[in-house]
Amino acid sequence: MGGRGFWYPPTRLSTPELMDDLSGDAELLERTLTQLDLVNRLLSRVRTLLLRFVIRDAIERGAPEITVLDVGAGGGDVARWLVDAGRRRGLRVRVTCIDSDPRAVAVATDRLAGVDGVDVVEASVFDVHGRWDYVISNHVLHHLSDDQIVDLLDHSLSICSRRIVWNDLLRSRLSVVGFAAFASVTMHRSFGRADGLVSILRGFRPPELRTLIDRTAWRDHACVGRLPPGRVYVVGDAPRHDQPVRSSRADSRSIR
Repeated sequence: MGGRGFWYPPTRLSTPELMDDLSGDAELLERTLTQLDLVNRLLSRVRTLLLRFVIRDAIERGAPEITVLDVGAGGGDVARWLVDAGRRRGLRVRVTCIDSDPRAVAVATDRLAGVDGVDVVEASVFDVHGRWDYVISNHVLHHLSDDQIVDLLDHSLSICSRRIVWNDLLRSRLSVVGFAAFASVTMHRSFGRADGLVSILRGFRPPELRTLIDRTAWRDHACVGRLPPGRVYVVGDAPRHDQPVRSSRADSRSIR
């Protein structure tokens, strides 16, 4: 299982996903985003990562309020959960969700209406300027080419004052088989089943993400970790002038 055949294809797939086609069916996209809410709750482990590397980090620092840039608004479920999870722990979380797809922005805006502390903005991350404590993304990196990921990493350094937390897909046979079984039951009349398999094959082996990080200004400040089932993530602490950067490697290894 650990041999070369376990990882396939040997390099990332470049086939585009149906949901990334701006001329695609808006109803199917909305249904896909609804189904991805279930994926996030059951499989993505994004809540585990954000609890450990964002909420707990803020509480340990004694921060009463934090700002978060969520790159890739999706259906808005991650932002909603983050605000609620912070509130339950006495932490005020203010989230700016951005997405370059106007259809996704419309869905997230509708679903987040009335949620205090969340703004949804139609924008590319490369057009966003300002500073947020944390810059996060969930299942966004695999939509990008390697060069775009390098550009995103470098750009994020100019807008992140504390930490990046990016969660994505591990490319493996086990991921494909597991998702195919899950999607056959839960993902119908949407882009979910077809796109999910393409997404995994556009995903990453941990050394590939490490190589991309090493091409950026984050190379000494970020680490790559794995989480079951089939997730790979990047955590990086932004360099600060007042004290040396503490590596996140020890923290990342403690997650199960």
